[in-house]
Amino acid sequence: KFEDEMESVMKEITSFLKKEYKAVTGNYQKVANSHKKTADLFRVIAIILMVGLSGILIYTIWDISGENFDWTKSLIRILAAAALSYPATYAARESSKHRKLEVLNRKAELELTAINPFIELLPEPKKQAIKEKLVEKYFGNSGNLMNDLDNKKEEDVSISSIERIIKTLLPFIKK
Repeated sequence: KFEDEMESVMKEITSFLKKEYKAVTGNYQKVANSHKKTADLFRVIAIILMVGLSGILIYTIWDISGENFDWTKSLIRILAAAALSYPATYAARESSKHRKLEVLNRKAELELTAINPFIELLPEPKKQAIKEKLVEKYFGNSGNLMNDLDNKKEEDVSISSIERIIKTLLPFIKK
């Protein structure tokens, strides 16, 4: 009978601990799932735009070999393809950013779930020291995380670059 009572108490404790872990880590999982959906959406948008860009460029190249070639139409198609490259690049970057945030949130969820069983056999002062470090790491530190993600150097094509490309192509168009 004592063993049955102990087993019942252990089940209650296990159930309680699972609820506590879920309360602590559940939000990380929800945030990670949200970032995954957003990253997937931006990936699909980037792929669609890149396929459109490629289609326009392939059609332009194919049209050059035709008998009734028109530089103006070809230039307009190339500019349209170039215009599609901006939103495609933006969507790809956003997908990458949300994918990184998903991974960071999944990592936090895993670490917070695994920490108590991992430190269970350590002395109490050591446990408290580890938990204090984790509080500093996970709570109130999200500003640095976003800065790290946003501080990446980006090389954008400026309007002056596009003007230089057009000026380079103009002599060929006039021929």
